[in-house]
Amino acid sequence: MVINIIIKILILIGLVLPIIILTFNRIRKNYINILLFYAYYIIWCFFNSPLRANFDIFDSKWNWEGKMMAFVFSIIFILVFNKRLQPYNFFTILQKEKSTKPIFLVIGIILILATIFSYFTGDKVAFSYDTLAFQISMPGLDEEFAHRGIMMGLLCSALQDHISIGRIKIISPAVLVTATLFGLIHGFPLTPYLDWKFDYFSFVYTFVFGLIWGWMVLKSRSIVASTLSHSLTNFISTLMTMIK
Repeated sequence: MVINIIIKILILIGLVLPIIILTFNRIRKNYINILLFYAYYIIWCFFNSPLRANFDIFDSKWNWEGKMMAFVFSIIFILVFNKRLQPYNFFTILQKEKSTKPIFLVIGIILILATIFSYFTGDKVAFSYDTLAFQISMPGLDEEFAHRGIMMGLLCSALQDHISIGRIKIISPAVLVTATLFGLIHGFPLTPYLDWKFDYFSFVYTFVFGLIWGWMVLKSRSIVASTLSHSLTNFISTLMTMIK
């Protein structure tokens, strides 16, 4: 089991390595942040993998223990390496001027689309307070702190500001890398088996959300909006499958 999960983690971090190499900012030469990025991601993956099964406390099908441990680990990492996140420390409730209106418009559109899509597609599932409580809390907190907070913060100061074609700025490489990893962890989950099944829909779905939430963070300079959007989207999508 351990070897299989390690292999999968190495595959995930290897897939984004070309983006990091090609967009590395050779003026800043911030190699330490790249190393911290990989070290953090490997440990974060451990908490979100079946390896944490020995720490199960709650009688639930959801990974409450793993998410909580990952979140606590993130808090400790922020406290210890706070200076490494500067000047891209997105852990603030302050929103960049003129960012609130467009961001909340996007959040509203996402929730409407998620409601319609979840209600009219897929199978109905049994109502569960445990599932709803988990979906509105742990994924949003844990995954936004990890991907859009810590990992994006580390990468923003180590990679180029934008991937450009000519004079046209396309995307922040930090957003692209974290969105890719966010998609991969859902499309190629860390099961204890060395299976090569890849869920393309889950990857594309979460990759697109990763891009949107990454944009929100750069736009507002805060993870508040992305965390709120992530939690509400999970909750609404899950609730719709229960009441359809």
